[in-house]
Amino acid sequence: MAEKSAPEPSSAAEEPPAAGTSADSRKLSLPEKLAQIQEKLGLTPGGRSHVAAVSEAHKAAGIKSEGGPLVAQVDRLMAQLFGEA
Repeated sequence: MAEKSAPEPSSAAEEPPAAGTSADSRKLSLPEKLAQIQEKLGLTPGGRSHVAAVSEAHKAAGIKSEGGPLVAQVDRLMAQLFGEA
């Protein structure tokens, strides 16, 4: 009689990224990306609009905003801060 093997544990790739990491930011929502950016820069999350949070992040990081859609600005910040392409 053959024994059934135990199920494989789920891979780490399926788990959400730990706080302060960027993992695969393409899978993150805008608020999740902002939270990671704010944590990386030591900024207090919440309490303001996304626009204000992105502006504050640009200032804190010393990165000049190139303008454009908010999502594109956040993606550029992620690339600069976490080295993502």
